Parts: sequence; C-alpha cells; structure tokens
Amino acid sequence: KTNILAIGDKGYVGLGKRLENTLDYELIIQNRANQVANTATEKAFLGIFRKTIETVNSILTEQFNIQYTRAKSAWGLTNRIIAKITSLTFAIYLNFITQQPILDIKNFIF
Repeated sequence: KTNILAIGDKGYVGLGKRLENTLDYELIIQNRANQVANTATEKAFLGIFRKTIETVNSILTEQFNIQYTRAKSAWGLTNRIIAKITSLTFAIYLNFITQQPILDIKNFIF
C-alpha cells in the first residue's frame, strides 16, 4: 500500500528506479512516445490534474512574479514564497465561497 502519490513530467524518466524506498509512494510519470504507454487510469489521472497544476504554476509566475522574490536571505525567500502561495490559496478560497470560477483571480487586487 502506498502512502504518497507523486506526479512527474517527462523529465522525471528513470527517477522511480533511483529513489530508495519504492513501497512508500507511487510515482506517475507521463511517458514519452518511445516508452511503454501509461495505463488508462494513469492517463485519466494525469489528464485531470495536469491542466490545473500548469494553471496554478502559470498564475504564480505571471500574477505573483514568484520567480522574482528579491530576498536577501533564505528566511526572507521562504517567507516571500509562503506569502505568495498563501495569498493565492486565499483567493481560491474566496472564489469557492462566492461560487466564482476557482482559478479566476484576476479580479482580486493584491
């Protein structure tokens, strides 16, 4: 029985073989064209979550400029990233409460 489910992109090919304890997690990777195809369950799972993950990453990059933190210490970097992710989470929660599209955060002013 696995405790952790991890999703990887095509760049993670071979990572499952390199990790130490493969009984504690399940690693789902979108396989390349020259590899054994994913199962139907894995394809469905990747199809559902991949777009959401890419959208959230895009929002963090474009709206919150997460790539430019301008932190001067590791503590400052950690705090700024946590603040940006927390504000995104709060915006998603407010959209959920008001029954707006979940990832439509351009209406908020940060």
